[in-house]
Amino acid sequence: MRVVPKHRRMIIGSRVFKVFEYQKPFIPDVSDDNPILCALFSDIRFEFYIAGGRQINIWNAKNGKPIRCLKNCVDSDITAMALDKEHRKLIVGSHLGKIKVFDILSGVCTNNLENHSEENGEISFIGYGDDDLSIITAAWDRTIKIHKDDRDEQKKPPENVMRAKRLCHKKDIICGDYSHNLGLMATGGRDNKTRVWEYERMKFEDEFPSFNEVSIVKFLKPFPVLLTADNTGWIHIWLLDFPPHNTDGKKLIVSWRNNHSLEKVSPLSAIDSYYNADTGDFWMIMGDESGMVKIQDLSPIIREYNLKPVDVVTGNTKRNPHRNLEIENCTIDKNFAPSEVVEGAADDATDKGTELKEEP
Repeated sequence: MRVVPKHRRMIIGSRVFKVFEYQKPFIPDVSDDNPILCALFSDIRFEFYIAGGRQINIWNAKNGKPIRCLKNCVDSDITAMALDKEHRKLIVGSHLGKIKVFDILSGVCTNNLENHSEENGEISFIGYGDDDLSIITAAWDRTIKIHKDDRDEQKKPPENVMRAKRLCHKKDIICGDYSHNLGLMATGGRDNKTRVWEYERMKFEDEFPSFNEVSIVKFLKPFPVLLTADNTGWIHIWLLDFPPHNTDGKKLIVSWRNNHSLEKVSPLSAIDSYYNADTGDFWMIMGDESGMVKIQDLSPIIREYNLKPVDVVTGNTKRNPHRNLEIENCTIDKNFAPSEVVEGAADDATDKGTELKEEP
C-alpha cells in the first residue's frame, strides 16, 4: 500500500490492484488534528505550515484548503520550525533535540543536522541566515549552534556546525530570534534574562532583565529595537546599544502589561512586526494566550528616537559568516554552578544592566 499525497490517491496491491482517490487528507474543519505547537506563513508560496504532534499540515492561504500533509517528520513532538530564504526548505526541530530539513514540495527529508541534547535539548528556536545559507538553533540545553545549510554525504552532521556556544544562560533557553540586518541573535531563558549575541563570532553583547521567565524575544526590524515578553504578561521594548546608529547606550523605551481587565492578565504567545519605508507605517501584531489579537502603532517610537533602518550586512566586505570557531563555554555565569541548574536551585546571582521595577 502507498499513499500519493500530491495526487490524493491511495494505491493498494494484492491479487487485485486498486487505486482510491480521496478529497480530504485530514480533518478540514480545524487547522490540525492535534494541538498546534507552532505555525509559519510563507508570503512567497502563500501557504501556512502548521505543526501538531509529529506531523505538519500545509494549507493554501488563498482558498483555505488543505494541500498536503507531512506525517511522522520526527520521533517526538515538533517544537520549532523555520523556512529557508527561498521558502523551498522547511527546517524542523523536535522535543528530543532532533533537527531535520525537508523539501517542501516533495516532503522528503534532505538533511539531518547535529542534534542537541536528547535528555534536555528540546529545540526552542530555529532561524535562517538568509544569504549566509546558515541555520541557527537554540535549545533547552542552553546551547546555540550555527550549522551550514549544506548537505555533504561525505561529512557527518557535527562537521557542518561552524560554531557553537554552550552554557549561554543559567537555565533553559526557551525562545530566540535572529536579526540578519543587525548581525545579532537574541535568546530568552528561564533565568528571567534576555541575552544578545554577535552572530559572526558568537560574542556576548548585552543582557536585559525581565520579571519572570522570558517567553518571547523579537527584533523589531529594520531598527535596532528589541521586544521581550515574559510569562506573566509583561512586555518591554528596548533600544539597543548599537553605535554609530545609537550612541546613548541601551534604553528601555516602554513597558506595559497585557491586561484584558483589572483582574485578567494574558501572556503573549505570538508577535510580528511590519514596517513600510514609503509610508512610515510601523505596526506590531500581538496574539496572547486568551486568543486576543491586537495591532499596535509603533511609529511614535520612530519619531521620538529619530530611528533609521539599519543594515550592517549588505555590502560589508569585512564579514565572514562562514567563520569556523571551536565550540566553547560561555563564561558570563562562571561563578554559577551548572549542577544547580539541573537541580532547579534558585538564581542568587545579581542581575546586570537595567533594573526593572514591577508596578502593582
